[in-house]
Amino acid sequence: MYPQIKVFSACFCLLLIGALPGCDEESTRALPGSTGKAGEVILVMDTKSWNGNLGESIKKTLAREQEALPQPEPIFNVVHIPISSFKGLFITHRNIVIFTIGEHGPNEITEEKNMWATSQVVVRVSANTEAECLDLLAQDSTRLERILTNAERNRLRQKFLSIANKELASKLESKFGLRLSVPTDYVMASEKDDFIWFRKETPEISQGIFIYVYDKGDEELNSTLRIVAMRDSVAKYNVPGPTDGSYMATMHDYPPKSSPLDFQGTYAIETRGLWNVVGDFMGGPFISMTFLNKDQSKVICIDGYVYAPKYDKRNYLRQVEAVLYSLEVGQ
Repeated sequence: MYPQIKVFSACFCLLLIGALPGCDEESTRALPGSTGKAGEVILVMDTKSWNGNLGESIKKTLAREQEALPQPEPIFNVVHIPISSFKGLFITHRNIVIFTIGEHGPNEITEEKNMWATSQVVVRVSANTEAECLDLLAQDSTRLERILTNAERNRLRQKFLSIANKELASKLESKFGLRLSVPTDYVMASEKDDFIWFRKETPEISQGIFIYVYDKGDEELNSTLRIVAMRDSVAKYNVPGPTDGSYMATMHDYPPKSSPLDFQGTYAIETRGLWNVVGDFMGGPFISMTFLNKDQSKVICIDGYVYAPKYDKRNYLRQVEAVLYSLEVGQ
């Protein structure tokens, strides 16, 4: 039911003991870089709890299926480590969630960055009993997901900031008053008055972002139907496919889903769905962010997509998502 979850035996973990210095020594020296793959989470919990209701609850939260992907993928690849085996190289992992049950302290969820490694997030979930732990998680069922998602996104944003395409960034700011950290391997594909499209192409993968502006009109900003209708209208005439007459369109067999968010004080709508190419055989996931300009007369939409037919799409889409979430609206 949860094929991406792995359990490491204590015997294997013993091979890793002693790979890192103790806490006192470590505090006096530079931290190592974090380890682990993108989207991977080390979950530290006793085996009995993992095999019971608490473990099942975590699987339904952190290993549930990511929405709006063409094939099933979990939002995180969860690796269970028994408490007794959490030593050695595991403590430098990029994403760690530690469950502590029965120490008679406050029931709480705390977050600490760069505890044993750089670019690391460590989340501690503490409760007196397993039942109280379940109640604690239920009070804010997406908190763990938000912490880990933000950590993954921020790592990418920092990486992209260091390799930003300054020429493209300048173009976006002068044209739309927007600042985005777009990596240098993205190149301009098309530009018109109220439209710009840039993309990264390899022989097997395509990642792209297009930005467009249109009049607000009388409809509410959070109308998914209008957001998708405008997306299809813009893509039909501005995002062609590989063959004559082909173009990008939204797949309506899988209805896109929108959700509101407060983005740096700006009300925005995030929309996720699937796209295909009319007249050809291409498709994949997309994510868009829609918001109003400063005087609220225009709608600005930033749309990112992925085409990777031979590979899982989650991490590629997160890379595009990180560019979108690097957005800063100019004054």
